[in-house]
Amino acid sequence: MIGCGSDESHNRNFCPGCLPEQPSESPHRRFRLLFRLLIFTLLIFSSGSLEAQTPEVLRAMAWEAYTAQDYFEAATLYERVLLTDSSDLQAAWLLAESYRNDHAYNRAAECYRHVVSLPDALNVYPDALYYLALMFQQSGDREGLCRYIRMYLEQPLTKEKYSLHAGELLKACETGSLPADSLQVEVRHLGTQVNSPWSEFAPLQINDTVLWFSALRPAGNGDFQTFSLLDYRTAIYTSPIRLSGYTRATELGTRINKRNSHNANASFDPKGRRVFFSRCNAVQQSSGDCRLMAAEFRNGRFGKAVPLDPSFNMTGYSNTQPAYIRLPGDEMAVLYFVSNRPGGFGGMDLWYAVEQNGKFGNPVNCGSIINTPGNEVTPFYDTLRDCLWFASDWHPGFGGYDIFRADGGFAGWEKPVNAGLPFNSTANEYYFTVNPTDSNGYFTSNRPGSFHIRGETCCNDIYLYEWIPQSSAPEPPPVTLVPDTPDSIQQQARNLLPLILFFHNDEPDPATRAVVSSIDYRQTLDAYVAMRSTYQSEYSRGLSGKAAEAAKADIDGFFTDYVLNGYQKLEKLTDFLLMDLRAGRSVQLLVSGYCSPLSTNEYNINLARRRINSLVKYLGITANGALKPYLEGTAPDSVRLYIFEDPVGKEKASPFVSDNPNDLRNSVYSRFAAFERRIEISVYHSARPGEMTLLSELPKVVLPSDTIFAGKFLPGERRVITIPIRNEGKSELMLRKIECNEEIFSVEWNSQPLLPGETRNLLVLVDPGTTPGVFLEKFTLHTNLPAPSQFFVTIHVVQ
Repeated sequence: MIGCGSDESHNRNFCPGCLPEQPSESPHRRFRLLFRLLIFTLLIFSSGSLEAQTPEVLRAMAWEAYTAQDYFEAATLYERVLLTDSSDLQAAWLLAESYRNDHAYNRAAECYRHVVSLPDALNVYPDALYYLALMFQQSGDREGLCRYIRMYLEQPLTKEKYSLHAGELLKACETGSLPADSLQVEVRHLGTQVNSPWSEFAPLQINDTVLWFSALRPAGNGDFQTFSLLDYRTAIYTSPIRLSGYTRATELGTRINKRNSHNANASFDPKGRRVFFSRCNAVQQSSGDCRLMAAEFRNGRFGKAVPLDPSFNMTGYSNTQPAYIRLPGDEMAVLYFVSNRPGGFGGMDLWYAVEQNGKFGNPVNCGSIINTPGNEVTPFYDTLRDCLWFASDWHPGFGGYDIFRADGGFAGWEKPVNAGLPFNSTANEYYFTVNPTDSNGYFTSNRPGSFHIRGETCCNDIYLYEWIPQSSAPEPPPVTLVPDTPDSIQQQARNLLPLILFFHNDEPDPATRAVVSSIDYRQTLDAYVAMRSTYQSEYSRGLSGKAAEAAKADIDGFFTDYVLNGYQKLEKLTDFLLMDLRAGRSVQLLVSGYCSPLSTNEYNINLARRRINSLVKYLGITANGALKPYLEGTAPDSVRLYIFEDPVGKEKASPFVSDNPNDLRNSVYSRFAAFERRIEISVYHSARPGEMTLLSELPKVVLPSDTIFAGKFLPGERRVITIPIRNEGKSELMLRKIECNEEIFSVEWNSQPLLPGETRNLLVLVDPGTTPGVFLEKFTLHTNLPAPSQFFVTIHVVQ
């Protein structure tokens, strides 16, 4: 039994040994079947309508889909059969089985309930009540589970194996033995860099630098009109882990991912010298076509993968999901794996073999404490805690496969313990791993929230778990203003402003006039941070000694204090955004985009828009897409996240930045140049949807530049400079107060409203005194806008 399947269902996987249960079917396979269906219909019948077919033809088509494991299409066709005759017991049974194998738990429960209502059903299909109970369990209906399990055990015709499992489920019903309290752990669904609408599984983090995983995806290009390679293929992928998160995964080469084979379930020698994995026949899939493989890793390359000893790869049986560990002392190693070979306790069992002096002994079953008449799969041994993590569909759980922990080793184990919530759910969970650098890790699940082709529980994705630190400090006394009140959330968000994010030259999407970015800000950040050493070498080129070291330190400080700090502030702002939006308040952000003086202003305006769009893309995918409904306007109660773009281009670029494309040191790699390539979130404003005035209807402060060069001053010289302020908004601008951070400025202004389209000069008396140097002084304008505006005045005092 695989998952909640029949005894033979583990023989019918698309990728035997890759997943412990039936993955979702390929749309190509479905298209191929429908194509044959259409041709058959056109040749035989005058009508092209499927509804016009006789029940016999529909049954034949449905059976073809069912035996091809195309359960989604089989369900569609059996539904049509039952429309012609709802009392067709065999069609009703196969419809229920199709929905169960397609992981549509609620629909399967409805269909099994219809089956048991038909005359003589329990004599023909006595297991219908058993499966009905399991579907209620996987739908989270404990009452339905317990009711139908009792009914199943009361009938005379039951299979011994299912009766044993039903008895265990009934004990759980009567004792409520499963842990009900959620552990102090945060579970996060990995995003689109790793997961897809297909199936991802077998995650394994190597140090803190890369995530390995397996994925079952269409072998073709994803086009429904492709008529070649119309099937699934499983391959092993890697996703490098950067500061900003997981990067887009890439498939390993053909030394590991052999064509026309399913390759999955990677496990490493801790010394990094070997990789173990499973390889299954992609053409003739059966229970005995999966073998354990190993490949040497030398000089950054994998050698040719070879099968392990025949004692592992017993002919005619499936051997898969290796988990290799090296024992303390480095003299012995153990390889745990999964097999349905003889000598087990039923279904798939966990086995192990000891390696000494480079040679494995004969495989040994892990014993009856671990293994059951059901299926035990996906082993992972935690050497720091001396425990085995695995998944089972038999030991008492929440539904389907659950994750369990057993202390011990080899064939000597303590009784397995359910890992509890939130690791487990009423869906399927397996492939639990622990990272080598901490106690966090990953697992695989098809729980709601996973990406899917159809039906929220159709497909498997990878989830990250992180333990929540527990503080031993006493609880702080209550305060009047709690941190998550709307006013406090907005104020904490505004404290992060202006929030500045930086880009490499002409990024993203260089040398185009597009206004939409192809990548999100997190991806641009990864590439940018990776260039830190390039910036240091280029900016220090031609220098030596202390001058070169100072130049490198200047660049290093820029990346640490500005680039990385900006992203950290962005992560904090995202948290406040979610809190504010979930509290029922719409939020507006004003994002300005800036460029260095290179290229034309028209080109730079488009570049600035691309940079702003990369931020919008980031907001759409961060936090597992939690902000996306608010950006798209599909969230409840008209709560929205508005992004107002202000693509400035190069109009306000600093006069200190070179616009000479031949002077890369100063036009690209200097701190001044790097500071110009940025976007800036300057306004955060939230309110109830009915109480909000959009920023597009408000006044807009436009200054000649964020940084205004006041010129050189002689010691003791005083001078009045004028700074024009323009209102380019749609309502009048009120200038209420101007703050300066130094006493060397005195400002006069007219307090009358500044109408839309009107420009007015600020008169600024500059009195820098006699101290020589370069001064960058900040002005803050308090207006009737939701947030203050800022600009800088640069002055030189010379001897």
